[in-house]
Amino acid sequence: IGSLFFMITMLLPLLTSSSMSIVLVKRRQGRNSSEKPLWKRVYFDLVLIGLALYSYYVYQTRSRILELTGAEGSTLPMDPLLFAASTIFILGIGLLVIRFFPTVMNGIFRMGKRNWSPVLYGALIQVARSKGKEQFLMLFLIFSLALGIFNSTSVRTLNRNMEERIRYSNGADMVLTPSWGQSDGGGFSSGSMGMPGGETGLGGLSSEKVEIQPPPFEPYLEIPGVEYASPVLRVDRVSGNYPENKNSAVELMAVIPDEFGRSAWFRSSLLPYHWYHFLNAIAENPRGCLISLSIQEEYDVNPGDGITLSWAQQAPIPFTVYGVVEYWPGYIPSPESQNKKNHLVVANQNYVYSQAATEAYEVWIKRDNDRSTQEIYDHIVEASLPVDEIIDTRQELIVQKNDPLLQGVNGVFSLGFIICMVICLAGFFIYWLFSLKERTLMLGIFRAMGLTKNQVTLMLIIEQGFLVGTSLIAGFLAGILTSHLFVPLLQLVESAEVQIPPFQVYVEGGDYLRVLAVCLVMLSGGGVFFNYLIGKTEIHRSLKLGED
Repeated sequence: IGSLFFMITMLLPLLTSSSMSIVLVKRRQGRNSSEKPLWKRVYFDLVLIGLALYSYYVYQTRSRILELTGAEGSTLPMDPLLFAASTIFILGIGLLVIRFFPTVMNGIFRMGKRNWSPVLYGALIQVARSKGKEQFLMLFLIFSLALGIFNSTSVRTLNRNMEERIRYSNGADMVLTPSWGQSDGGGFSSGSMGMPGGETGLGGLSSEKVEIQPPPFEPYLEIPGVEYASPVLRVDRVSGNYPENKNSAVELMAVIPDEFGRSAWFRSSLLPYHWYHFLNAIAENPRGCLISLSIQEEYDVNPGDGITLSWAQQAPIPFTVYGVVEYWPGYIPSPESQNKKNHLVVANQNYVYSQAATEAYEVWIKRDNDRSTQEIYDHIVEASLPVDEIIDTRQELIVQKNDPLLQGVNGVFSLGFIICMVICLAGFFIYWLFSLKERTLMLGIFRAMGLTKNQVTLMLIIEQGFLVGTSLIAGFLAGILTSHLFVPLLQLVESAEVQIPPFQVYVEGGDYLRVLAVCLVMLSGGGVFFNYLIGKTEIHRSLKLGED
């Protein structure tokens, strides 16, 4: 289909031109020289931008529907415009730049019309009168650069959101579940043993015997490659009792604030304040706790209210709400469409252990990236550490990055940009070749008027500098704007429930620099070719044409 389309687009202009004589062509060119092209007369650039903005509105509507229903993007009918929205927007921006480019350059020319040097005068007047091939190539360069920036932003956004989804759900680089052996009947109290992490309880010692033998926490700190580690108590069979005799099932996460903050992974922008402030609140006030937003919305529990938690045979433990969090490391909130919500309470671990019997905890680890995974596993085996389960975020990321679908998507984005740039460069080569052939007489006249060969060469370089420089700036800005508007469309593929933490667009200056570097390298090669053509052009022979 692509080959057939290519043949048709090449042959149609020949069919219309084959019946015309050179005289008729010259007459039409003279008659239509001041006539605006069709796309300018019908404001095709504004139409394209309008279609793209309509697609953006449709995207916002679909996103809200998915958020409210929790459905997957594939369950809703897809507007075909969404697939082409970014391309349509880039083309619209490119055409809009081309519409005003001659006017702006003509204004610059008129500002210093009496003061420009002959070289700059000739370059500006040629650029200001550009109407045909130059504008087409400018559009192509704007499109290629903007598409490259959009593709690089899309790839980084997809990869980073995939990575953060895994990191968030796991909570840390590694999560170990220690094995807890049975005691010999001597029993342990929550106040008679060292707390995980080497701290003791905060009073309220319990004499109740428990039947499990907690493993020591210190050996986990000695694992090579462990930068920070923290014990995390997670109990999912907790009954939460709120004011006005309201209650629900909640998950309790008891943490040592300082150690947890160093060991866990969390995107700080998910909360209105940095999440360390919430940890500080329950560190300074051990009875304080944090509740999930779902508890506040469903049971009208607010900061300052008192709640109690109880599970198994434990006596109810009183807490005071110090903050409300919508997201938290390892916590997956329920979508709005789900009736049964996932509720979470975050508390100070030392306070919990001072009020209740010892519970099995997890070990959350922040790794030193210089150490290999195998080295960590070997040490666990050699030291005979009692571990039931290991959740390794790095291994999950490796598996995800090797997924053929993800690699294919990354390859399509990268290859699309490279192909666009190669075609764009080929177009510039062809344009420069025929442009010099067509303007040989004019360049010869400049030489006859007294301009040196170097001045003529400089004039051509300035002319191309205006064309290419304007295209690069416009393409760069169009790419950034398109990325911020349309990269979020990628999240429509999955449901809101899967997209936790919420989808976020990631932009890095290094990506822009790499795209710009590719453009500059290719254009530099074109510049070398352009300089070679100028050197091979025998301008003096054009003056022998006589009647021309």
